[in-house]
Amino acid sequence: MNLIGILDLFTLLFTMLVFSIILIRWKHQFSLHSKVFLIFSLSAILFYYLSNFLEWSGISDIFIDIEDYIAILVPLLWFFFLYSFFQMLSGQELKASEKKFRVIAEQSSMGIIIIQNGEFKYLNPAISKITGYSIEEMLNWNEMNIANVIPKEDLIFVMDLFKKGKEGEINFTPNSSFRTINKKG
Repeated sequence: MNLIGILDLFTLLFTMLVFSIILIRWKHQFSLHSKVFLIFSLSAILFYYLSNFLEWSGISDIFIDIEDYIAILVPLLWFFFLYSFFQMLSGQELKASEKKFRVIAEQSSMGIIIIQNGEFKYLNPAISKITGYSIEEMLNWNEMNIANVIPKEDLIFVMDLFKKGKEGEINFTPNSSFRTINKKG
């Protein structure tokens, strides 16, 4: 067995170890598509390194033609593997960030409403206390229903905030406030 055969064997074993650790450690965090792709990638990469090992150690060169095609794909497969891995990590960071936001928003005494595409997507408990409407009721609202809880004098200001928010140019100042009308009047 020559030095290249030994290096290919080492690379094969190391690759198997790395993929095994990653798949075992993070198997629940990868999406199904990522898992399927990772298994395909692992199989192709392992086949490539096994073929190299067999060729360079003098055992067999039966896979030499297929090996050349897979050799072209190996860098691309590594790239997609890394892409999937970083996607999984960024998904975890997003979930952690959302969890922090929820903890802060749920504890806030200020009313917080998140509106996407004209629909109420999130309301914290404080907004329910302020308006007297339940969160479930308000989740069925759209931005036009906001007139139920905003006095006419402040409604233009609030609708302007919605318009600016849709256009992506909203800048709240710490003093930005408006009055509300409770459900009971």
